Amino acid sequence: MSLTRIPGSQVPVLEATGLMSREWYRFLYNLFEFAGGGASVVTPTELQAEVDLLEAQVSGIATEVNTLETSVETLDTTVDSLQDQVDALENEDNLSALAPIAKPFDPSDALQQSQLAALANRLCCLEQQLQSLTLAPPVAAPASAVYDSLTLAPPRVATSEMNFGSFYDTTTQTAAATGTAYAITFDSSNTEAYGVYRGSTTSQIYITTPGVYNFQFSIQLDNTSGGDNLFWVWARINGTTDVPNSAFQIRLKGNNSEIICSSNLYLAMADTDYFELMFAVDDTGIQILAEPAVSPVPGIPSVILTVNQVSSPYGH
Repeated sequence: MSLTRIPGSQVPVLEATGLMSREWYRFLYNLFEFAGGGASVVTPTELQAEVDLLEAQVSGIATEVNTLETSVETLDTTVDSLQDQVDALENEDNLSALAPIAKPFDPSDALQQSQLAALANRLCCLEQQLQSLTLAPPVAAPASAVYDSLTLAPPRVATSEMNFGSFYDTTTQTAAATGTAYAITFDSSNTEAYGVYRGSTTSQIYITTPGVYNFQFSIQLDNTSGGDNLFWVWARINGTTDVPNSAFQIRLKGNNSEIICSSNLYLAMADTDYFELMFAVDDTGIQILAEPAVSPVPGIPSVILTVNQVSSPYGH
């Protein structure tokens, strides 16, 4: 069963360059995004089970149609047989005896007339049964009905040819130990995003299209232990590779010395790569600080990250 509305004759899977066409890629990505980028509780097996169930239902409908068609053929045969009997009776030489003419009563005439009336009545009933049957083939459900049953959406038209996303965190983050790398997490994302999403591990920001991306971040820091303390932040790809020359060092002096650390990095990313911001401290009194909204000031996230694709190997 096809889950797309894309006619193969209009939108080929591959472009002339040999790469997958943008419409098919975006559709397949939407399916992947529906499954939560690997984080959804809906597994591919469960999704396939829904499709298999729909196919079974369609198969059941087709079987019912075949049964109805067989019944119609049987009724047609019965009608033809009855019509032959009616024709034979009408061609009898003594059919005139059935006409309402004045003549002595003949039991054989009455019997023939009764048989003819019964056959005519039977023919009328069969014709009514034929008219009540739905002989038209079942109308195939439109692709939208299939999408609705799976809570999916067809490929959307992007508002931009480049991927983008924005993420932030509304909690204060701390380090449990000094000299240890920790990943900065993001508990929220803006609703407007395309091709960039947060993984089930909320420190991981996934990329769906290869290209060069601008990762821009701002972090609000606070020192609660006094003294001169150091904070470091850097980029890591796929959980194992620290990006060379991506680290920053911030020195915080004294208590309540809030400061903003911000910068941006241009990184070449491959399909399905994920980005993380890592940090470390030399004193656990350093916090990545979030503050609630206090009129007239809105809430202050502990960290804000924006991601924008700036180039693509596909020439978009």
